[in-house]
Amino acid sequence: MGLGKPPPVRAAESHPALPPNPDPFASGPPDRNPGVDRETARKNMSSGLVAGGFAAAVFALCFVAAFLYIAQ
Repeated sequence: MGLGKPPPVRAAESHPALPPNPDPFASGPPDRNPGVDRETARKNMSSGLVAGGFAAAVFALCFVAAFLYIAQ
């Protein structure tokens, strides 16, 4: 063999097979982040909608200002 790249290793060969989880919903989420409760999610959603509404209003006012500037 040459001095190039090593031969590729298949995923099945590099990781041992794990048995399937009998009850996948019994354990928590696979990541380490805690779950978000409904109240926090509702606050985040309403904050995002208010911020989006404000951004849309500023965007619309830019068009109104441009229209008034051109109409002169």
